[in-house]
Formats: sequence, C-alpha cells, structure tokens
Amino acid sequence: MHSAGDQFQAFPAAAPLLRSLPSERWGVVTSGRRATVLSRFRNAGIPEPRVLVPDKAAALQWWHLDELPTPMVAHEAFVLEALHGDRLEPIHSIGF
Repeated sequence: MHSAGDQFQAFPAAAPLLRSLPSERWGVVTSGRRATVLSRFRNAGIPEPRVLVPDKAAALQWWHLDELPTPMVAHEAFVLEALHGDRLEPIHSIGF
C-alpha cells in the first residue's frame, strides 16, 4: 500500500478546511503508517497534524467468538456478544 500513495486523492476542501483550523483542534487516527500518511498529506497540501496516531488497526485477524481479544471497542463487543448469544436485534442504537 505504500506504493499506492499517489492513487489516494484528498477531498478538494480538505486542505483549506484543515489550514483554517487551529492545529490543536484536530488530529488523525488511522490504520496507515506514519510515513505514508505524512507523505499523502504533503502531496495533497494538507498541513501535518499535531496529533497523529498511526497503526491503530494495522492488523486484521479472525477470532473465535469464545476467544475474542481484549480490550475491544464497546459497540463491536456488544454486537459480537449478542450475535454469539443469538439475541442480536435487527436495529440497535448505541450512543456515542
């Protein structure tokens, strides 16, 4: 994916919007690698974020429902536990 950096285009309004915000008011959490993210930002004219948390979802793995990793994101754990218990409703609201 590192070689595909030029294939990812920023939304046209992204750079002007982010440049207009104070740098301490926004950040990036991504599954991407730090160098890749910063390169893409530079290429798109987007300022470097003051807060950048890379590699947050850098791996994708399969887990048996009885052996789920911890910690888990609460809404994802809710769905998987309900699915495992055969009590998953078609619609459920979880507030953020």
